[in-house]
Amino acid sequence: MHILTLDIEEWALEKAKIGGGDIQRFIHFDEMLERTLDLLKTNHLHATCFCTGKMAEEFPHIIRKIAEQNHEIACHSHLHQWCNKMTKEDFENDTYIAVDTIEQCIGKKILGYRAPAFSITEKTPYAFETLSKNGIIYDASVFPMQRDFGGFPSFGSAVPSRIRYNDTEILEFPIPTARIFGKDIAWSGGGYFRLIPYPMISYWQKQSNYTMSYFHLNDLIQASWNMMSKERYEEYFKEPGTLKNRILRMVKGNISIGNTFNKLSKFITAGEFITIQTAIKKIDWANTPIIQL
Repeated sequence: MHILTLDIEEWALEKAKIGGGDIQRFIHFDEMLERTLDLLKTNHLHATCFCTGKMAEEFPHIIRKIAEQNHEIACHSHLHQWCNKMTKEDFENDTYIAVDTIEQCIGKKILGYRAPAFSITEKTPYAFETLSKNGIIYDASVFPMQRDFGGFPSFGSAVPSRIRYNDTEILEFPIPTARIFGKDIAWSGGGYFRLIPYPMISYWQKQSNYTMSYFHLNDLIQASWNMMSKERYEEYFKEPGTLKNRILRMVKGNISIGNTFNKLSKFITAGEFITIQTAIKKIDWANTPIIQL
């Protein structure tokens, strides 16, 4: 099965910048959202859209517009802060506010969650308990390898699984991986999707019984190549804003963006994509791995 997901956060993150952000960026976001929704409609596809609470609070028309086209709305935190950079109490508060704000916005129960930057790690197992307490039944935050923001290398196979922690059970949809030159990579979204030649992506998609793509509108908009200030970088990433770190983040965030929308168009046209809620109904959960934390 092929699952299509989008993370919707850009407008709120832009507004949070000093001065309220660049008005031209809001225009780019609006235009790319229209193009993306039109692409999905043309191909008769629906996606799971992980939205921040701040988007529902400050740009409710965007979230409602997506929901009105029958895409699944799920939670992507409230303030878009890394789970592993927050205390347990801060994560609990952020999750409660996010879920409540999004539900108030669309008038429907929220069932899914994805942490910003897939930042639920081996050191934050309590996150699954918090999600369950807020009515979340599935998560899509596990990055089953080492990465900049922590990762979850001990998770095991990148297949739908059941996570158990204390008295909690959460359905988990981890990011799928492929092995190249002896290294596991997450090819179905983000920087790897932009950099890897399309024929290789198409091959992995066809060979896999389970894939879950993940895209941001920023992945699809022509790069601006603006480097963050030291202060903004440290506020956002919670790590030293050295010149090296800021240059690396700028390059990783912008390289090969120009043609990504066309690559996405080919990608989703070639497969039958579904939402996570649809996938849940198709999976025999009695025979999926159990991850005991």
